[in-house]
Amino acid sequence: MGIILGLLSFGIIVWFHELGHFLLAKREKVEVKEFAVGMGPKIKGWKKNETEYTIRLLPLGGYVSFANDEEYRNTSLGARARILVAGPVFNFILGYFFIVFAALLKGQGVLFAFKNSFFAVYKASTLIFNGLATLFTSKEALSQLSGPVGIIHQTSEIVPPLVHEPMQAVIQAIAIFLLWTALLSINLGIMNLIPIPVLDGGRLLLLGLEKLKIFKMTEKKEMVIMAVGAVIVLAVFVIGFWNDITTIITKVKS
Repeated sequence: MGIILGLLSFGIIVWFHELGHFLLAKREKVEVKEFAVGMGPKIKGWKKNETEYTIRLLPLGGYVSFANDEEYRNTSLGARARILVAGPVFNFILGYFFIVFAALLKGQGVLFAFKNSFFAVYKASTLIFNGLATLFTSKEALSQLSGPVGIIHQTSEIVPPLVHEPMQAVIQAIAIFLLWTALLSINLGIMNLIPIPVLDGGRLLLLGLEKLKIFKMTEKKEMVIMAVGAVIVLAVFVIGFWNDITTIITKVKS
């Protein structure tokens, strides 16, 4: 049950992130080739106007692909920036409303829940920013990195089993799940704003440099920069994956 909730939590926050990109791309009249829910082989798909909507086998988020990369590059810098920033913004929105729902489940008043959730998002964001600062300054930071496997595993440990439990315990478990998913969503939004190519923050940085006329982005330059960014992100992913596996193995042995 915990593993399923972990997959659900991770899938929701990544899908909602991509939904932000998708909706803003539509608003900016950028043609979207595909909006996928999930990853891997396609299970079902349907087409509406120029966009194919697909459901894929693995419930690990989703993605948006543009019909014409050249058209996207020729879109105004402002429009591209809005499309990029929409993903992280949607993660903050999702985190906020999940905190609100959790507060309501715990019996807080509606106005109180909506008001306090703003402060909760702010506090969570501050903690995550401080954690990022530690990541770049602490020698032990790399050993603390975690990836999707760790996130799913942690979710399975945080959310208690619900079999044969009274209703109050079920409500409490749902509130915990919502709060945990909210924290992960805020974390994903902030991490995506890190100025590393491939991530939204890196792409926004490149747009800013282009706006300042420091350099003109070409397809060749973009491929090289994105390749470098992909290597960095992959390296971080591998380290996080290794940390997750060793942590799980250590817990099993103990």
